[in-house]
Amino acid sequence: MKTDLPPLRPRILLLLSLLVLLVSTARAAVWNVSMFDFYFTPTNLTIAAGDTVVWSNKVTRAHDATYFDPQNPSFELWASPLLARNESFAFTFTNAGFYPYICAVHYFARPQQTGTVTVIRPNELPTITLTNPTDGAVRFAPASFTLAAAAADADGSVTQVQFFVNGLVAGVSTGPVFSTELNNLPIGNYVFTAIATDNSGATNTARPVSIIVQERPPETFTLTLGVSPPGTGSVQVSPPPNGAEGTYVDGTVVTLTAVASEGFVFTNWSPEVITNNPLLILVKSNTVLTAEFVPYIPPRHTLTVVVNPNNAGAVSITPPPDEDGEYADGAPVALAALANPGFRFANWSGATNTTNNPLLLVMDSDKTVTANFAALPPFNYAAVRGDFAGLLQDAGEINFTTSGFLSLRISKTGSYRGTVIIGGIRQAMRGQFDRFGYAPLVLRGGTLSGSLQLDDAAARITGTITDGNKSPTLRLHRQPAGVVVPVRPGEYTLMVAVAPPVSAAGLFKLTVRTNGAARARGTLGDGASFRARGYVSADGELALFDALYSGRGALFSWLNIAPSGTANGTARWFRPADSRSRTYPNGFALETPMGGIADHVQQQRNKRFGFIQNDALCGP
Repeated sequence: MKTDLPPLRPRILLLLSLLVLLVSTARAAVWNVSMFDFYFTPTNLTIAAGDTVVWSNKVTRAHDATYFDPQNPSFELWASPLLARNESFAFTFTNAGFYPYICAVHYFARPQQTGTVTVIRPNELPTITLTNPTDGAVRFAPASFTLAAAAADADGSVTQVQFFVNGLVAGVSTGPVFSTELNNLPIGNYVFTAIATDNSGATNTARPVSIIVQERPPETFTLTLGVSPPGTGSVQVSPPPNGAEGTYVDGTVVTLTAVASEGFVFTNWSPEVITNNPLLILVKSNTVLTAEFVPYIPPRHTLTVVVNPNNAGAVSITPPPDEDGEYADGAPVALAALANPGFRFANWSGATNTTNNPLLLVMDSDKTVTANFAALPPFNYAAVRGDFAGLLQDAGEINFTTSGFLSLRISKTGSYRGTVIIGGIRQAMRGQFDRFGYAPLVLRGGTLSGSLQLDDAAARITGTITDGNKSPTLRLHRQPAGVVVPVRPGEYTLMVAVAPPVSAAGLFKLTVRTNGAARARGTLGDGASFRARGYVSADGELALFDALYSGRGALFSWLNIAPSGTANGTARWFRPADSRSRTYPNGFALETPMGGIADHVQQQRNKRFGFIQNDALCGP
């Protein structure tokens, strides 16, 4: 055969076209015969072996289908029971032949009620398998060998076998040994198959066999690797040896990766000082390399904090650096920007760009961070005065001792007074805002300190409270005064979602008035009663808080109420440990979604779409 074969891709496409040729295959079929008064239709059927005939009575009178050969009347192949109207009987014919049948119950009175089934056996396809070469074999160029196949036909004979190489005809053999010779195949990938044809013209295709013709193996070399000092690390090798007896074929590119044991670090490869890791080498000769390791000394990092402008505030750093002014690698550091009177914190820049305050850093390198402050315009407290309420919570963790509720009133002179509940402890607070909307906050006899800052629109108070270790943030909203809030007033049905270990949902009613005043009442999933009052802010937020379990726990959430009548939020729920409780002896601290919808909105949806029976939120 020719050795200058066309490109592989067109040849593969041609081969695939040959493989998807349709061949006739016998499939079992079902044939239906209808029974009427004194005749079958169709009367005579011709079917294939393996097919099934189903007789169905279509009339009120009962009929049957019974095999009956007048030449052999005593032989019974099948006999159906009497079939009432719409009843049926099935029989599968496995052998070729001629099968007459009658309605036995009416045969002597109505002998015309007969039928026949002729069963023929279809031609079976020839079988063919490539026997040489084997699939996946590797041969060396120029490759010459016999392409051979085993072919047979159960109901006839195989008249020829046509052989293909990469989709092209390579030879035709008429047997009895089916083969063709291939000579001088060059380097490349080859796919072989063959098509057998029987004496009835039916064909079948052999499963393809693929081989690779390649150059003879090149020279191989050894790669010897070591670690110094012993036990301080290891070397990963990719790919593994691809030559005989653990060697590498000439020209192989090998990637070496030095992996240090705990307490050590890689320095270089020797005998030549090479610091690359991973290291790529081209194997062209016998090679010896050693990975050198030394004890690991953890890096230290410096933190530089800048205040901009330098008189606008200060930054508390927790924890402080060590005596050398450095931090261990990976150490967490919390920065809290504290604005001086007349300024507000704007953002951080440098190693990070964010408005989060406090800020948590991970010291994985030397860092410089700038706290940027902006000057505040003076406040007119005669216009600002009013009531504010909101929540205290730690964004970084769910912690009862750093969670709480605050409410205060600002007078026309800028003084404030109110109450705060933190970690279940209630106490009064009072102080004075300066002309820039800033006020210090000192609680628990000085063990807690923080700050309050009015925003530019005097609609919100933000700030922090810290004990020197943790610094949860607070946010309070102004109670709308004489303004209709942008939410739907009325009754809302709200649900606190199931969250382990609580296995039931909480359900309560929320009443919102046109002036924004709100009241919530209901029962939580552990059976505790929930009662809270508050007001909806001008931007549709409601702070819900209830001190539960005799003040030793709480549930609170910022609830966002949309003008469309939906309400959604995330509740934090704290229950103390109680050895007397069978269900919750260890208590819990969890975060879970809560939300719901205005009752009149739900009623409108029910009228339009129907409702779900016994559903707390979607029921009638």
